Amino acid sequence: MGQVYRAHDSRLGRDVAIKVLGAALANNPQALARFTREARAVAALNHPNIVTIFSTEEVDGLPFITMEIVEGRTLDRLIPRGGVTLDWFFDVALALADALAAAHRAHLVHRDVKPGNVIMSDEGRVKLLDFGLARPIELEPDRVANQQTYLSLTKEGTILGTAPYMSPEQIEGKPLDSRTDLFSLGIVLYEMATGTRPFGGDSPASLIASILKDRPKPVAERRPEIPYGVGRLIERCLEKHPRDRVQKAAEILDTLRAERRVWESSREGKPASSEAPRPAPSATSIAVLPFTDLSAAKDQDWFCDGIAEEILNALASLERLKVVARTSAFSFKGKSHDLRTIGQQLKVGMALEGSVRRVGDRVRVTVQLSDVAEGFQLWSARYDRELKDIFDVQDEIAKAIAERLRLTLAGGADDRLVAQATSNVEAYQCYLQGRALLNRRGANIRPAVELFRKAIELDPSYSVAWAAVADAYNVMAYLGFIRSGEAREHAIMAATRSIELNPAAAAGHTAMACARLMYENNVGVARKEFERALELNPHDVQSRCWYALLCLQWACGDFSRGIAEARLALESDPLSAYTTMFLAACLYTAGHLDEAIETGMLAVERDAGSFVAHWVLGISLGLAGRFEEAVSRLEIAASMTPHPSPALAVLAAIFGRWGKASEADAIHRALTERAAQSYVPLAHLVLTAEAAGRRDEAMSLARRAWDEREPAFILWARHFPAYRPLHSDPRFAAILREMNGTG
Repeated sequence: MGQVYRAHDSRLGRDVAIKVLGAALANNPQALARFTREARAVAALNHPNIVTIFSTEEVDGLPFITMEIVEGRTLDRLIPRGGVTLDWFFDVALALADALAAAHRAHLVHRDVKPGNVIMSDEGRVKLLDFGLARPIELEPDRVANQQTYLSLTKEGTILGTAPYMSPEQIEGKPLDSRTDLFSLGIVLYEMATGTRPFGGDSPASLIASILKDRPKPVAERRPEIPYGVGRLIERCLEKHPRDRVQKAAEILDTLRAERRVWESSREGKPASSEAPRPAPSATSIAVLPFTDLSAAKDQDWFCDGIAEEILNALASLERLKVVARTSAFSFKGKSHDLRTIGQQLKVGMALEGSVRRVGDRVRVTVQLSDVAEGFQLWSARYDRELKDIFDVQDEIAKAIAERLRLTLAGGADDRLVAQATSNVEAYQCYLQGRALLNRRGANIRPAVELFRKAIELDPSYSVAWAAVADAYNVMAYLGFIRSGEAREHAIMAATRSIELNPAAAAGHTAMACARLMYENNVGVARKEFERALELNPHDVQSRCWYALLCLQWACGDFSRGIAEARLALESDPLSAYTTMFLAACLYTAGHLDEAIETGMLAVERDAGSFVAHWVLGISLGLAGRFEEAVSRLEIAASMTPHPSPALAVLAAIFGRWGKASEADAIHRALTERAAQSYVPLAHLVLTAEAAGRRDEAMSLARRAWDEREPAFILWARHFPAYRPLHSDPRFAAILREMNGTG
């Protein structure tokens, strides 16, 4: 709106841009109001990716704005056929998401996000321009006053928004909020990634119909080398209904940052090419399926899984190869799906199958690499070796696959792909058996600890075994199986020893992050340790899940970043009940209850035997006010474990919300009686006392839980939804100040 001129500010000795409202429009109250609104909107923002306004002036009745002048070209002139390079895509996308996040925090909606309003300076800076259509949002998204968007494709000056980049609600003249900008941003990102717009038509009417009705072709189909998570993010931006979209620009920013970290890690620090990325080979994605146990006794499942997992982890380090995470790939264990079905469900082009036959100290490993779409074999091999050579066999298999796919090894052909964490085969076997038990949780954790300790006795320098000891104690402490005092010393000592032995192994840093957070409330150290672990191993799904929920959300209150990290974990491990459950927990913590319920149901569907999946779904249902369903689900969860207090505590909280104080009180009394006989976390009793209407008792228990540095309390007190009603009590607020270092 208005004309822009270049001018020189003689007083300050600088060139500026002057935007002048023409004489005809200056007499139009609506146009003048929009022009004034732009000045105020931009003046309220101070962001490196938003053009800076210097002043508003008027001469001879003509209003104008003086602003920063940016030398460069607009983005619409810079997008080549086929899309921009990935390096450049991330640079521009992050800048735009950051700019919109700042505008939305200031309660401003741009309403005309398009490449023509993005300028790339000659110095490489990205600037978002033209806030002439920006409007303040003063109410919640679902209560925005009628903000009509007038659409005319013929009369100059009456289009509030540019048709190819408008959201469905903008076209239909519906009330708008910040999510309209996210749809427009999704169109811009799609165009940058693929070189074409997601919606098109031969006429204005057909273009509008396409935006309202068509589902665009997935980004991955137009340009396969775009990271899957980026393509999925763009598709979420382009959902027709605002409630189905990404909800915040900050979430887009966090997801893009996480995706860039993973992409850069996969490139292993190599400088970006100045040319457009070359297409990857047609089959650059693989699933390593669980190996079949062909031993006579059929008692080597743990050994077969361990071999397959080592190969999977080695392949995940290869540039340009997408490797499906363990849980999703292993979900087909014992099932008779054909390879084509597996490939479709996991979205991969290849699958590695294998079998292991072990007799005494001899082992035979047979592997076969197949094209899942066509069903033909790409490569196969058989290895007959002594058991002590199993590490070399794993490495040879990984290298053979890399050679077959013409993938370059970062360290050269002589370097190992499969890291040999121990030279003691017996210690390795103990570790694999322990890890198999730990993955089953529950009563299997203590036997797992004994196996890890045996592995350490056999090889005291076995770093990952030390990390596994810490993991096991952390899990037992969080679930309330043992007291903090019993777990803390073992966990911190084991994590410390793991890092001392191998500072470059992610496992020790993850274990240390959990320990420092749960036993010491040291959020800063925990966050650094989590981020170091993910830097060392971006493919560690469990670490990313813990980082997302326990650290980012429950400890830091960074809800959008936590959701972004959890989505990234799920995209790496798409069929995993575990990662699905963590995403559901992140969603209910952030208040996205409809999606939390849907995701929680999917987690239960994927693993109906998971106590935690039922627990998370029950919490989601309860927070949404679906009390009967929540109670039923939490009762199922409580019946599945000998340690039901987490489920019972939340069940009591649900009864409290439902107005059934007597039911809540019955649970409180039952857990109090149990606590006299065996350990029940004080954090759980805090919830049951509060639900039963015993506020003073709840505050007393909360004080004890904090003074004892109880892990469950440290994790739940700040942002676990069931604890939020306690925050208004001055006694609890005092505890939170102490926890946050401000008391």
